[in-house]
Amino acid sequence: MGHRVNTGIGFVFVLTTFLLLWRWEQLSLNEGSRCLSQEKCAPGASQYVILLSYARSGSSLTGGIIAEHPDVFMYFEPLHNLAKMFGPQQDEYEKMTNRHLYLTRIATYNQLASPVIEKLLTCDYRNLSRMFSMSRSAYDFASTKELYNCVNISKTPEEETECLRLGQERCRQKPVRLIKTIRLSVDQAGIFLNSHPCAKLIFLIKDPRGSHQSKTKLFEVFGYSAANIQRFCWRLDTDLSAATKLREQYPDRVYITRFEDLAMKPLLASKRIYDFIGLEFTEKVSKFVYDKTHAKKDTSGYFNSRVNAYQASYRWRKAITLEAVRAYDNFCQKSFSELGYLPVRSTRELRNLSVPLLSGGAAVS
Repeated sequence: MGHRVNTGIGFVFVLTTFLLLWRWEQLSLNEGSRCLSQEKCAPGASQYVILLSYARSGSSLTGGIIAEHPDVFMYFEPLHNLAKMFGPQQDEYEKMTNRHLYLTRIATYNQLASPVIEKLLTCDYRNLSRMFSMSRSAYDFASTKELYNCVNISKTPEEETECLRLGQERCRQKPVRLIKTIRLSVDQAGIFLNSHPCAKLIFLIKDPRGSHQSKTKLFEVFGYSAANIQRFCWRLDTDLSAATKLREQYPDRVYITRFEDLAMKPLLASKRIYDFIGLEFTEKVSKFVYDKTHAKKDTSGYFNSRVNAYQASYRWRKAITLEAVRAYDNFCQKSFSELGYLPVRSTRELRNLSVPLLSGGAAVS
């Protein structure tokens, strides 16, 4: 479960303090963003891109491919520390119900997350909490490493304010601001799209059966009972429905894609993402994508390199149980049909990688 607040008193104190800060920041944010939904994105204006996905779904690699362009400023999983505050609540719920409680089902979490997304995408670092300027991954990425280091060594409020000012300037120098997150719902992202005409959403989905096996392997005990699979499928159904409606409202600003398409045809899929954002797919970016998906050996890290990305994306079929697969096929039937994920009829079919589990899919942009 990771490192979390150990006492209920500490959790309540931190949460209360943060709620007060959130309320103060929200009042200043709302006035500037409330009435923009009917406007057009002005030529040359900064673009805000939210890359939204689920755990173990290829979003790190996809985010890395986008961030490889020099015009992109990426904030990688900025809600990680905020999410940790709700760990005790999630643990308690799981103990009482034997089911996982998703962050996006917690109203208070959503209320706190939205203004953070607003501040970071618009490069407004005034009074930015260390919970975000020193988030878990900020040190590991070029866009945010200097801010992390500066805040980390600052000894006075004045020094930290100067760090935030410099970080804000670096952010504003880039015409495309990207947030990669697995800790937001499509509905929450939609609020930002409604208020910012230059905002775009990329909704990345990987076959949940493959994500399931990856999480089981990584976390050893992941607690994915049939009930939890049902809850995840409900989450996927809800997000996919919301993304489809958003795409109907903003056809040029919402992109729904499968990770398997990136794994199967990495250069083509990456170029389509770049075209959606409006970025030039340069030779340097093309080489980065090729090297990550046709490496000499498999590597680990934020942006894994694979000898054969397509084969790697289906390794889960050799290990997952037929029982788990059938649970996903049952509970995710609606989304699977829209996305083109095919059901499995037998263990023999599951293990035979020559049997495709992917078709076209009407929902894919």
